[in-house]
Amino acid sequence: MKVQKLNSGSYRVQKQVNGKRLSMTFDHKPTKKEVEDELAHRLGYYNGKLTFAACINNYIDARTNILSPATIKGYRAIVKALPDTLLDKPIDDISNNDIQKVINDAAGKVSPKTVKNRYTLISSVFAEFRPDTILRVNLPLMVRKEPYIPTREDIRRLLDEAKGTTMETALLLACCGLRRGEICALTMDDIDFDNHLVYVNKDVVVDDKNELVVKVPKTAQSNRAVPVPDAVLESIRQNGLYNKHPNNINSWMRTREAKLGIPHFSIHKLRHYFVSTAHEKGMSDAAIMEVGGWATPNVMIKHYRHAQNTDAVTAAVLEDIV
Repeated sequence: MKVQKLNSGSYRVQKQVNGKRLSMTFDHKPTKKEVEDELAHRLGYYNGKLTFAACINNYIDARTNILSPATIKGYRAIVKALPDTLLDKPIDDISNNDIQKVINDAAGKVSPKTVKNRYTLISSVFAEFRPDTILRVNLPLMVRKEPYIPTREDIRRLLDEAKGTTMETALLLACCGLRRGEICALTMDDIDFDNHLVYVNKDVVVDDKNELVVKVPKTAQSNRAVPVPDAVLESIRQNGLYNKHPNNINSWMRTREAKLGIPHFSIHKLRHYFVSTAHEKGMSDAAIMEVGGWATPNVMIKHYRHAQNTDAVTAAVLEDIV
């Protein structure tokens, strides 16, 4: 992006759109996002037609107070990744083949999941602004990769590295089924030492301005009371809660894993460990889903979710590593 400083002290950015040059002037040196936002505004109507850029930005802006800040951030990132040939084109002039070309180009650069996410947003915009249009696009094959589930020894070694710090608390809570953002959002008011419970009632996410936002949990089921064993409560008493930036957790883990020579896994994989170990210990799906805050469409599971005492779940999971 070429930014030209004018004699007046203003800054000018010029861009070719459909063979025509658009000139934008700013009273300060603009960032890439500011240029993109101004361009989207300018291109709201091109030759009397609503552009795809205007449509997709309108779609996102209409949901900023409804969707998670992290979701909005992801949508903004998708817009930045889409080619100008799509964004600058009137939505009424976009063909199915135009979308297929965008998908095909992306498939050679990013993962199938990322391609699918981009197409999902594109198709949602079409559903709102061109509801009579039926898109038929071939997506890249999703290759299922079995995630690496950390072993008990992996977790023990990480816990040894974290001993005496708030990171120890974070790792133990993750082994009890808490999500990263839920861990970072906890306050001492959420800890019931007498009844061995941690109340999950909020989440921390990063928004599209890279600022931390405290919001309600991911789903209705995520708002829950998680029974925790003595080892977790003792770490909270001695070390405190982890209230730093969520991204710092995975950075810390990556560094320590490399040092210890164990395969890399994120803190979210400790939720996988929680599930697999709880199953191994004979816990019911209903109990595991209740503690982990997962929603289920299965009416029978929902009906019998209290059939088993959930207090035993996290204690059983942690007994082999602490």
